[in-house]
Amino acid sequence: MLIGMVSQFVFYIPVMLLLPKFIGMSGVYYGSFAIGAFIVLWTILLVKKEFNSLR
Repeated sequence: MLIGMVSQFVFYIPVMLLLPKFIGMSGVYYGSFAIGAFIVLWTILLVKKEFNSLR
């Protein structure tokens, strides 16, 4: 739940407002990909941290 809220409010809104001004409409696609990749990496780190704390 936290990851979903953070991705929407912290990443998507600023990126979708700023990137199209600098890159154009392709900035929306690049921004979506970059945010998705960042969220995947963040989720992996959180899961790894949680599994390490269970040991």
